Amino acid sequence: MRFLQKICTDCKTMLQLVRLRTSFSRKSLYSERAFSSESIQALSKAKKGAMMIMARRTIRPQERCFCIWYAMLCNVQEAALHAGYPQEEALERGVLLLQRADCRELIQSVLKSLSLRSPIPQVLAGLERLAFGSCNDAAKLIFSADNLSPEELAKLDLFNVTEIKRDKNGGVEIKLCDRQKAMEQMLTYASRTETQSQADALLTALTGGTAHADSV
Repeated sequence: MRFLQKICTDCKTMLQLVRLRTSFSRKSLYSERAFSSESIQALSKAKKGAMMIMARRTIRPQERCFCIWYAMLCNVQEAALHAGYPQEEALERGVLLLQRADCRELIQSVLKSLSLRSPIPQVLAGLERLAFGSCNDAAKLIFSADNLSPEELAKLDLFNVTEIKRDKNGGVEIKLCDRQKAMEQMLTYASRTETQSQADALLTALTGGTAHADSV
């Protein structure tokens, strides 16, 4: 009795599989006839677009950081180092990332954003860094130059260093930027901005609030 039940169960399963296969074949035939060439092309474009979106989403945070730094520095190795890649792999990793279409697209987007932005904030940030930045890494280079590995040297912040050389005794001489001049440049710009604002306010008062934008 159990043997007959098993045979009946197997037969039902086989019938279900045959029905599913027949139904699938009919649907496939119907789909091929129903879609026109234009529809197929549209579906193909949509698929490509989805693949591009997915590729864009797969950019990792470190890779995105490299793209942003490369757009700002235009230097492969430095951008890779800023992104956190090891010194011995930085150049190779950067070149490989530049070969990817999604990374190039992101870099172009960042470059476009930077071109639309005034460079004044970046210049002021640089002046502020020169005027008030730390000199600890410069001092570290003076006293430990011979004991630092290439990886440690690459991580030093030497933004405010203008000249590095060795003296006759083998020591390291470092020349730093003039902090006073940097502060004077900042003060000059601030004074010009304040004067321009006062001039704009005066012009607006004289013209009854119709100062032209070209006066800025």
